[in-house]
Amino acid sequence: MKPPSANLPLSAARLNGLQSDSGLRHYRCSQFRDLYPADQPQMGFARWPDAAKRTVFRLDKVEAQRPRAPAKEWQFERPWEYLADTTGTYAGKALDMAASLYEEWNAGERTGPLAPFEHPEPAALGIAIQKDLDRASETPAKRPFSYDEWRTSDCQTDALEDLRNRGVCGLRIEDHFYEMRHQQARINTARHLLELCAEKARKNPQLENALLVNQIILPGRIGRQKNPLFKYSLALPSSGRQKIRRVLMTEERTLGQHYLTLAQAELLQCLKRQLYQQALADLFSTEGFDYAGAFRCAGHFISDTLEPACKQDPLDPEHSQPSPDSDGKAWVRSLCTEQVAASASREEVSLARMLWPQTTPDSQTEPYQHPETPEPNDGTGVFRGAALAALEKLDLPEDLSEILTVEGLRLADDIQSGALTTLMLAGMNSGMKALDSSHSELHQSIRSAMAALENNDRQLQNLTDEQTRLAQRRAALKAEHDAASREWMNRNSDQAFRKEQAAAKALKDFDDASARLEQQHVQTRQTIQQRLMAQRIAAMANPMEGIRRAMPELLPDLRQMTLSDAIAQGKYVLGLEDLGPDGARYNPETSAAGKVLVWTLSRDKPTTQAIQALTRAENQLTLARRALAEANGNHEELRAKLQAAQSRYNQVVDELKQTGGRIRDINSEIRKLEGEAKAHRVDLNAAERSRLHRVLNTPALPLVVLAIEAVNVANAFGSLKRTSRERSGYRAISGLLSSGYGGALAATLLSERFANEATRNRIASALQYQFSGEGAKFIAKIFRAEALTVKMLIGGVGGLALTGISLSDTIYAINTGDQAALGHGIVTVGGVVTTLSAMVPAQLTLLGMGPLGWAGLCLILGGAVLVAHYEDEPIENWLKNGPFGEHDGLPHLQGDNNAPEAWYRLVY
Repeated sequence: MKPPSANLPLSAARLNGLQSDSGLRHYRCSQFRDLYPADQPQMGFARWPDAAKRTVFRLDKVEAQRPRAPAKEWQFERPWEYLADTTGTYAGKALDMAASLYEEWNAGERTGPLAPFEHPEPAALGIAIQKDLDRASETPAKRPFSYDEWRTSDCQTDALEDLRNRGVCGLRIEDHFYEMRHQQARINTARHLLELCAEKARKNPQLENALLVNQIILPGRIGRQKNPLFKYSLALPSSGRQKIRRVLMTEERTLGQHYLTLAQAELLQCLKRQLYQQALADLFSTEGFDYAGAFRCAGHFISDTLEPACKQDPLDPEHSQPSPDSDGKAWVRSLCTEQVAASASREEVSLARMLWPQTTPDSQTEPYQHPETPEPNDGTGVFRGAALAALEKLDLPEDLSEILTVEGLRLADDIQSGALTTLMLAGMNSGMKALDSSHSELHQSIRSAMAALENNDRQLQNLTDEQTRLAQRRAALKAEHDAASREWMNRNSDQAFRKEQAAAKALKDFDDASARLEQQHVQTRQTIQQRLMAQRIAAMANPMEGIRRAMPELLPDLRQMTLSDAIAQGKYVLGLEDLGPDGARYNPETSAAGKVLVWTLSRDKPTTQAIQALTRAENQLTLARRALAEANGNHEELRAKLQAAQSRYNQVVDELKQTGGRIRDINSEIRKLEGEAKAHRVDLNAAERSRLHRVLNTPALPLVVLAIEAVNVANAFGSLKRTSRERSGYRAISGLLSSGYGGALAATLLSERFANEATRNRIASALQYQFSGEGAKFIAKIFRAEALTVKMLIGGVGGLALTGISLSDTIYAINTGDQAALGHGIVTVGGVVTTLSAMVPAQLTLLGMGPLGWAGLCLILGGAVLVAHYEDEPIENWLKNGPFGEHDGLPHLQGDNNAPEAWYRLVY
């Protein structure tokens, strides 16, 4: 006895095929012999040692189960547990488990990975999320799963009770089509869960901030390149990472991706096996709209296995990257190129033979000719072009009971609802819409599989990586040459000149080598493109032949020819008539490109004219987008300005090189005169001959002090906008004024020391002016000075200004968690000591400064070094004090109300 396993009606052709072909029965039917049942279903038939054939069992030993309801069962990840639950409590318990887990995640009570037994039902987890969404919405959206249905699941009597009482035995028959449908339902449920997670995340005001950090800062690599911002991720505390995970619903999405990956892998394994392909052959052995529905059903199955979970999760960092290759896409490519001999050698009828006919590219260079006699329906499911072509002239029957399969009825329902009516198919009959729908999913899957192959071609990636490395190397050489040029112009020495010449030569040699290498790269890239084109043509040969045979009236002149012949004959070239993203039309540049095979149509056909109209509209849209993109600037004008600037720069460099010799001669004369002047200097007294005094009393140290003050002023002015943005306008202005005051004070003291005698006397007289008021006397008494002078006052004011600014920076660094707080604190102490040194008379001075002055200077310089080494970058400051940080030093970046401000501060 060989009963077939099916939950759909078999056509007469299929029944005849099963009856006459033992090979089909081997895959499609379950075989039973010597029916002696075992006690348990898992034991099967006791006399058979092979567990796979133990399919007979006693029903009196079987647990109670609910009546079968496939549509309800497919909602569950584990439908067997639902079937074994006659009390109606499994769905409610699954819902409670998912809701409890969801609450623990939101409360931060569960952060670790889940054990396998803790995984909730994905639909139940989706219901928990959608219930949370519906509470915050005035008009809840329509959802595929109902909370009320899951919560109020009804009790059912044992469906096997009557059979058990009668002493009936059971036969275990595998329903492969049911299993594929269940895997597809699992995929849809996982997708719905990911969509709900994205919808819930969009309700959070911090979503954009979390996405930016998660996609730009936290990944160690972006694509094939190291992420330069990853080093700043250490500034983000663990609590901040957890906040980001909750904003992005990482735990729920991880489960959703896990469920989706498992379901895709299991569905793909089903589609690869002949047992399941023969279940699909039941559909491919039908006629009319049922037959078209078979292609649509198979296309959906195949499409569901292609894209990895990361591409179906809108919040995944890889979602916006080019689609990676996958096992499903690799299988689709092998399916396209499979030959009849391969499946015939296995005595099988593969899915490839059901989806499209087997042909060779040589036979596709001429228009398709209708066969004299249509292919017979022998019940094997092999492709029948004539049966599909008959639909071109048909409309849906008035009585839909003539459509026998669920897939055919679904197709008919979509046609009636207008879901399949496109601009091109408007006004055409229902059969034409059915044909378009039956093939569109398949061909989109093929295009996706081929695009993944081309995007992830190893040779092409290596070529791109090599060009990237060359560009980086040239940028480094260019930077070295620019630095050498600046050094030569500043120093004007022979050594700097030789260094600049060596850098220029290295850059020129590299450009020459790169030009030769670029020619090789162009040839290599053309070879790769020709190989990829050949692979695409080979993969599309059988599917395109299926289109030719299924739509001979709609596409009467569809055929292959070389690109050069197509252009010469004025044919419409599919895929090359539309403009590229840059608004340019493809034209063969080489003879090899002109020999590429392309698919063409005659321009005088109605279908071609409709396609042309759509293409023309798309081209106009492309050109409009290009014009909009260029509205902000004239690229040609910018390029001309850049070339003019480059030419002027080269001219200036040449002129400087020509005058370099004269400049060096002048500098030599100057140094000679300086040497003669030094020879006539009088000897200093014995104290001034000490080595320490000579070193410190030279103009170098005071000039360094003035240079430091000048740098402080420049830094304060350069960081004015940044300080205003990060701190406040008051802090920026006060820092600038303090730096300017310090610079002016240093310049005044230097003038006192190094100006001519008359000027020094006037400055010294002004600085030594003594205040005579009671307040001045009181202050002088406090610091044990004879009187309060102008020099003491301006020095004290400068020290107090430095102290105040540094104290402010110290408090800010402490509040924001900046490690540079220690450095700012040391500078603050240095400011206090400097203030005291200005006010307290020194008994022993060196270069006009006493011990307190030198101690203050050392503290200030040491603190500045610590600040420069440990001060946080702005991005680290944002991570520590922003919406995901532990510090509250920047309250304007925290809180949901400040989310846009935080995003702006991070980006700009």
